[in-house]
Amino acid sequence: LSIRSTFISASILNTTNSTYTLTGNVVSAGTCFTINNASITLDCKGYFINYSQSAVGSAIINSVETNDNTTVKNCVIYQGSSIGSSDAIDLSNADNITLNNITMNIRGSSLNGVDIASTSGNFTINKLNITANGSSTVGIRASGWQHYIANSTMLMTGSSAFGIQCFGQGGFT
Repeated sequence: LSIRSTFISASILNTTNSTYTLTGNVVSAGTCFTINNASITLDCKGYFINYSQSAVGSAIINSVETNDNTTVKNCVIYQGSSIGSSDAIDLSNADNITLNNITMNIRGSSLNGVDIASTSGNFTINKLNITANGSSTVGIRASGWQHYIANSTMLMTGSSAFGIQCFGQGGFT
C-alpha cells in the first residue's frame, strides 16, 4: 500500500500483514501514523516524516496493546516544533518490534525518541540515530525483556537527558 507525499492528519495503518510504503515526504500538525493492527510494516524509503508541527503528536504511535510484530524502517523523522510530550515513535504496549535505519531529530521537553515501555519485549533496533535537544528528553525509553540495539547513536543535549532509560524488568544486548 502506497502513501503519497502530503500534509496528513493521523493516517491509520490498519491492514494486517501489510507493508505501507512512502512515496514522498509526509508532514502533520500532530500525529502522522497510527498503527491500528498487528503485523504491519512502514517503509519510509528514505523519505521524511515531519510531525508535531503545531500540536502534540507522534510520527508513529501504537493505538492498542495487541499491535505486535511491527516493523518501521528507512525513515528520517523530524519534530516540526518544540512542543513537549511529543514522542517520535511510541510503540508502548506492543511486542516483537523491529526498527531499522531510522534517523531522527527531536526537540522539546519531556519527550522520547522511541518509547517501548509497558511491554514484555523482543525489540530489535539497528541503525537508529537520534539527535535530541531539550530537558528531560530520552533517546530510548524501555521496559521488558530481550531488547537488542546495534549500530546506533544518540546525541542528547539538555538537562536530565538520557540516551537509554530502562526501568522495571529489562534486558539489553
